[in-house]
Amino acid sequence: MKSNYKYIFANISLLLFLLFTSCSDKVNIDYSIPEEQDYVSIYLPQAFETPQKKGVFVSSEKQSFVIGVHYGGPNPASSDIKVDLKVNKELVNFFNEQQETNYEFMPDGSFQLETSEVYIKSGTFNSEPVKITITAEGFMEVGKSYLLPVSIQSIDSDVKINEKLRDVYFLITGSFEPGNVPREKVYSFGTSDVGILFCRNKDLIQLEPEGGLLLHQPNENGIFSNMRQIGWGWNGVTIMFYMDDNRFLARKPDSNIEQYYINDDYNFLSQRTIGWGWGDAVTIFPFKSIVVFNTSVDGVITRFPLSQSGDWDYGQISAVGTGFNIYTQLFDYANTIIGIDVAGIMWEYPVSDAGIIGNKRQIGTGWDMYVRVIRCDTDLLALDENGDLWRYVFDPNSFWPLK
Repeated sequence: MKSNYKYIFANISLLLFLLFTSCSDKVNIDYSIPEEQDYVSIYLPQAFETPQKKGVFVSSEKQSFVIGVHYGGPNPASSDIKVDLKVNKELVNFFNEQQETNYEFMPDGSFQLETSEVYIKSGTFNSEPVKITITAEGFMEVGKSYLLPVSIQSIDSDVKINEKLRDVYFLITGSFEPGNVPREKVYSFGTSDVGILFCRNKDLIQLEPEGGLLLHQPNENGIFSNMRQIGWGWNGVTIMFYMDDNRFLARKPDSNIEQYYINDDYNFLSQRTIGWGWGDAVTIFPFKSIVVFNTSVDGVITRFPLSQSGDWDYGQISAVGTGFNIYTQLFDYANTIIGIDVAGIMWEYPVSDAGIIGNKRQIGTGWDMYVRVIRCDTDLLALDENGDLWRYVFDPNSFWPLK
């Protein structure tokens, strides 16, 4: 027992010695990073998203947005760095060739770069913001998009420029002023209690609350004047939509998803159940003909890749976003998802072909004046409380301020 006491005392003494030694000695830590310059670059953060979409009102009021330069590295700049910026008209043709577009350069006189010379100050990571001012009236057309590339021309430092993030492409689209957005009345239901509405190309499909499936086809002026019944007994279906390869998907009363193939005359060809237990989904909507999205009550949006035959790619099913419970309406539009929140603000999310959702961008206000908004080909159809249906010739690059 006595030998055990000696052993314990010896270990305590050793620990105390080490403790006092460590407290008395100053330890120097070298925080420098070997070859730090290999990890440092100058770039334009807005170049991460191409193009950078901006909507401006075609009015006499000058409007502006900002651009800035970033110092990317583990530590801030050790000295002042001067960066020269340039509006780079020569890049318009390059962008159009790469993106297979035909945008025009912003008209001369419609834009002004506040200064072409900015500084990243010593001890910081960012330059001061530089304002780009737009004069739209007399230069821009409503609904037309113009390209304004801005580039880093040079820097007075040995720090390298990130060539992949050297150029920002601003896509600037002229928009109507608030309250002056044109619309056209294309139908009147007489009530807003119309059931489910969706489109197949330019045709409007209505699933009545009583279970009748109606087809409304437009005349040469785009007015829905031809209506006929194409189905009966659809009572209890809570969600229904069209996918871009001649099939309807519907959530039946048993919460299962049924797939129906149709021909161009709206004759039903075949059907089968492709999903079970979808009762908890708040919204279900398609993206092109490749993905079905659903949202849960807690706002999680999940992608379900779907083949043309109606088979799920189970290995690729995954949650791809949160916070979608703020939206009263969600639908796809070209390569985006459009959401309208409870305040009537319209938002756009870019979506990849794999169903990956990017950062949202505000593209409208005042859409709470409608009880329903759907995509119909490239237009939007909006149903008001009186049961009147209005068409908007839509372009998500513009801004849509209804009020």
